[in-house]
Amino acid sequence: MKYNNPTERGIEVSIAFDFLLDAPKSAKILEVGNVLSLYENILSDYVGIRSRRIIDKFEDDLGVEQVDLMDLPSADKYDVILSISTVEHIGQGIEPSGAYGESITTRDLEAPLKAICKIYDLLALKGKALITVPFGKLLDGEWYIQFSQDYLELLFKKYGIPESDISITCLKKVSLDTTGYKLNQEWVEADISELNKIEYNWPFPCANAVAIIELNKTSKNYELILETEPTPLHYHQPLVLQPALPTNSEEDQENNDLNLTIIQPVIMIDGVFFQLYKTGIARVWQSLLEEWSKGDFARHLVVIDRVGTAPKIEGIRYRTIPAYDYGNTDFDRKMLQQICDEENASLFISTYYTTPISTPSVFMAYDMIPEMLGADPNEIMWREKHRGIAHGSAYIAISESTAKDLVKCFPNINSPVTVAHCGISPAFHPAHEEEIIQFKMKYGINKPYFILVGAGSDYKNAVLFFQAFSQLYSKSGFEVICTGSGYLLGNEFRELAAGSVVHSLYLSDDELRAAYSGATALVYPSKYEGFGMPVAEALACVCPVITCPNASIPEVAGDAAIYVKDDNIEEMIDALCEVQKLKIRNRLMAQGLEQAQKFSWSNMADIVSSALIKSTFFRFNLREINLVVFPNWRQSEDVLYAELIHMIKAIATHPNRDKMTLLIDVHDLSDEEADLALSSLIMNLMIEEELELDEGIEINLISQLSDIQWSVLLSQLQGRVALENENIDFISVVKASQIPTYKLANLVALN
Repeated sequence: MKYNNPTERGIEVSIAFDFLLDAPKSAKILEVGNVLSLYENILSDYVGIRSRRIIDKFEDDLGVEQVDLMDLPSADKYDVILSISTVEHIGQGIEPSGAYGESITTRDLEAPLKAICKIYDLLALKGKALITVPFGKLLDGEWYIQFSQDYLELLFKKYGIPESDISITCLKKVSLDTTGYKLNQEWVEADISELNKIEYNWPFPCANAVAIIELNKTSKNYELILETEPTPLHYHQPLVLQPALPTNSEEDQENNDLNLTIIQPVIMIDGVFFQLYKTGIARVWQSLLEEWSKGDFARHLVVIDRVGTAPKIEGIRYRTIPAYDYGNTDFDRKMLQQICDEENASLFISTYYTTPISTPSVFMAYDMIPEMLGADPNEIMWREKHRGIAHGSAYIAISESTAKDLVKCFPNINSPVTVAHCGISPAFHPAHEEEIIQFKMKYGINKPYFILVGAGSDYKNAVLFFQAFSQLYSKSGFEVICTGSGYLLGNEFRELAAGSVVHSLYLSDDELRAAYSGATALVYPSKYEGFGMPVAEALACVCPVITCPNASIPEVAGDAAIYVKDDNIEEMIDALCEVQKLKIRNRLMAQGLEQAQKFSWSNMADIVSSALIKSTFFRFNLREINLVVFPNWRQSEDVLYAELIHMIKAIATHPNRDKMTLLIDVHDLSDEEADLALSSLIMNLMIEEELELDEGIEINLISQLSDIQWSVLLSQLQGRVALENENIDFISVVKASQIPTYKLANLVALN
């Protein structure tokens, strides 16, 4: 969790650290709820961190004891106790995902007050406690209680803490600016009596006011009371799940209003990955958005921007919302559904496994590494991935291999997986000799070198290279470059490379292009890849590639690589020697450039956009044989209905009817008129024609589709059924004349 976020942490954390700094050096300190450790690394340069005991019933983390506050013995006494946004969850139900609240069948609405009493009981005489809670209207949020003035007063009126030992300061959030990368929020001190209407999540995310409760223990004879009858108070329900945050600055919003008209269907894209990581998936989505911004497809898109982290691309509309939190996933789903409802969204797709509750979703699969290599499926990230797969109504994978593994791991998927290979950024092309020389001079590279990308991950299998390199007769004549996000070279690798210089570098795209272009080879002995972007980028930079024929890698490298088994050191040694031969190098470089031409972001953008538009047709239940008809609804009802009944009868009795879907255009009818028309047709068939319409026949109405929907839909149709009374003008408008036309007499030819 970042210190810079739109929640009340922005004010609570700094107050808590000030409180800790004022504690005597010899103070015995207890923290209830593991919060401050999430921010200590950020603040450690500015404040001294005090050693303390940290308890958190649910959090399993280094230095945190999984102990229930209420189970601590009263004989334990502490000089200082602090609890940040924790006690409001005590005794409340699980929501979301058990991250807050407890797995209990009966909730105790006054348990947060009893927790504060327990904290007071644990204080040594003259000890002090700091507790923060959301404040305003008394709310029962099911997984939290928002405190009110009446609720707080029970601490001394009912539970016996001396009123003189309680000090309360209230703060109110008055602004939240999310237009930049860093959030700015303003809090002001407010009188407790002015906050009785403050709502959680309105108008800003999470708490809009907080109570800073300070306890100063003076009573020697305090008696902890936990078994009491509940006090009759009225607990309000939260009015909103999550408000809409401002989309952009006022100037950007004006541009949205003027230029970014959203048309149906509306497709929501959750840009959550831009918040979480800056790795290859972020490159994929930024490239797709840049391609889509060049055409009309962008008019269908709304990018959900997590706290201003998505790249701002002209022509794309954004909706800014709070940061994603793996500890708050159920609430996040409700928030996403609310946004989808507000935007009248037809479809949702996430950059990284988030889902709404009911809006149809497309799942994008980048790899199946956790599933294929045995990661813990109970880890929250993979649980959310599997939830996303289960929620999906359509699927896209970035390679054939990933698509096959997705179906293998989740055989219940009942929708074909669209494969959309990633592209290669224009930044990756053969570098000039001067660029390579400058790169080598900058980093002190004096010999030929091999390059490894992302070698810090076990499945990247860098150990195979280093084991082979250690036995290479000419290894002293080479250096090694290791690069990639989060890379840290292990000591065992350095020992294997002894006698050669190993460079651990973080490189920009321009530097990486030069590094590829000047390398003896990219060595990429990965055990599994969803796509293998480094391989594609290296090919585009005329860098010979040594890799393993695993998962998607052969799709990307084709014949333009030297392949070795991922556990065969001898094969790797041979490959490191082979790649030094001029004839082999020239062949690999030429084939690599040719192979790289197969991967473009524009091609991926076209495939993904078509798949998304196609996914908006789920209600049409398309099958193997899909036909469309364009009645002229202005004709006489008797004439038109007679022809339609004759046509539907022909399809209903067709030997392949269980493979057919008939789409009837009703774009110039109201919904009521269209439903009435279809009902009348079916009733006539059943009564007058004595035709039983069994489950085999599928008939659906098409009302308002956009141009891009018609373009994609036509590619899914096998033909148009020609009528005597057709809407010729509309057939021309949507270009339906380009698909095969069938007269009723030759419908039997369809199979």
